[in-house]
Amino acid sequence: MVCRRCEVTPWEKPLGVKEIILYASHEYMLQKIYENFRNDFTIEHQGEYLRITEDFSNFIRVMSASHPRVLTTTELQNIYIMICQNPDLLKPQDFKSIRTLEQWIYIYQADDLQWILEHNAIVTYFQAIVDVHSRAVIGYECLSRGKKQDGSLMAPKEMFRLAEKADLLFYLDRLCRIQSLRSAKENAITTTVFINFVPNAIYNPEFCLRTTIHVAKELHYDLSKVVFEVTESYRIENYEHLQMIIDYYRNSGFKVALDDVGSGFANFEMLMYLKPDIVKIDMNFVRNVHREPLKKVVIMAITRLAQELGIKTIAEGVETEEEFSTIKDLGVDYAQGYLFGKPTSRL
Repeated sequence: MVCRRCEVTPWEKPLGVKEIILYASHEYMLQKIYENFRNDFTIEHQGEYLRITEDFSNFIRVMSASHPRVLTTTELQNIYIMICQNPDLLKPQDFKSIRTLEQWIYIYQADDLQWILEHNAIVTYFQAIVDVHSRAVIGYECLSRGKKQDGSLMAPKEMFRLAEKADLLFYLDRLCRIQSLRSAKENAITTTVFINFVPNAIYNPEFCLRTTIHVAKELHYDLSKVVFEVTESYRIENYEHLQMIIDYYRNSGFKVALDDVGSGFANFEMLMYLKPDIVKIDMNFVRNVHREPLKKVVIMAITRLAQELGIKTIAEGVETEEEFSTIKDLGVDYAQGYLFGKPTSRL
């Protein structure tokens, strides 16, 4: 069984004149669209929905240009579009086209992301993680970049922002995980690899993670040397869901790391609740830690709690010898940052 959200890209942009069914969470939005666009499109107000006949590309272009002059961001997120062959005789496949108006607009705007996904054009960079006592490399974090058609790179924040808006987060996150595994193998990495994942892109680990696990086994990885790292970019509101994902990874033989501990969503409560194998201390606490006593107190508290729970610690963003010496004295196990090398695509 194929997971359509994780494994199939919905990039077939509708072309030509289409029958469009438009409905919204509030009736006033339908009236607003009818009054503002009835001279632009052929629109029939059917009470609970609008029926529009129009070239779909032009429809999206006009609706996109109306923001924020006519439609607010909240309204774009609460207006739903369905494309159908015959509105009077709906078929199951018609419902697969349903997306918010905002998602359709971003799909049409995300040409670079479209090309990256269609061509699996993800480039993996590696940044070393070292033991604080020996400075020996114990692993590498895999950092994904998108390679655009012109050869330039798309930063991960931009990639994931567009993917989230266009409802492609599931596919992009899966592709980055798989490309990270393949790239690490190509670079003959035998130490631990740290691979980021977005919990919000995994609705059921049994289905969403099976291709990732299949690739890891296919490449003959020692699964205990693969650490899946909860990315810091997305706030976690459902701890039980995240715990289910972590349990699935662990039961499959992998380890799990929690990023940005001490800042944002990755607080002490989350650390105690999830009990990851490794925690990464937010770089904001590492920066100039040798000069700022409060930061020392925070890192010391994290390391002590981690030690009590049997969790290893990594200090992120270490750039100077002074920072390195301080986090070592505070009991941190491993370090990562420009002091030990910038990310590189080839080792």
